[in-house]
Amino acid sequence: MSQDAADLALRIQAPMDFEILRSQADALLYAARDKEACGDITVHRLDSAESFWVELRAYCYALSSDLSALDLTRAVITSQGIADPAFVTLLDGMTSGKPCHPRSFAIPIRFTR
Repeated sequence: MSQDAADLALRIQAPMDFEILRSQADALLYAARDKEACGDITVHRLDSAESFWVELRAYCYALSSDLSALDLTRAVITSQGIADPAFVTLLDGMTSGKPCHPRSFAIPIRFTR
C-alpha cells in the first residue's frame, strides 16, 4: 500500500503546508520512489534547516552523486549536530559503497498512520 500512499501524496497541492510536505516526502521515501522524493515536490529541503529536510538534502545529493554539495551538507550536519549520528554512518556507507551498521539510533524513525 506504500505505492498507493505515494500516489495519493502526489495529488495533494499544499506547497506552503510543511506538515503536508513532510508527509508527502515520507510517503515517497517509504515507497522507494527516490527520484520523486528528491524532486520538485520536496524543494523545501534546499531551504530548511530542520533536521529532516537537511538529511533529505544530503540523501538526495548522495543519490545524484553531487559530492561537493554532499560534502558541504555533511559538514554542516556534523558541525551543528543536526542529524542523528546513525544517519551520518548510513550516509557514509551509501557513498563509500561500504555500508556498516550504526551503533545506535539517537532519533527514532517516525512512522505515521
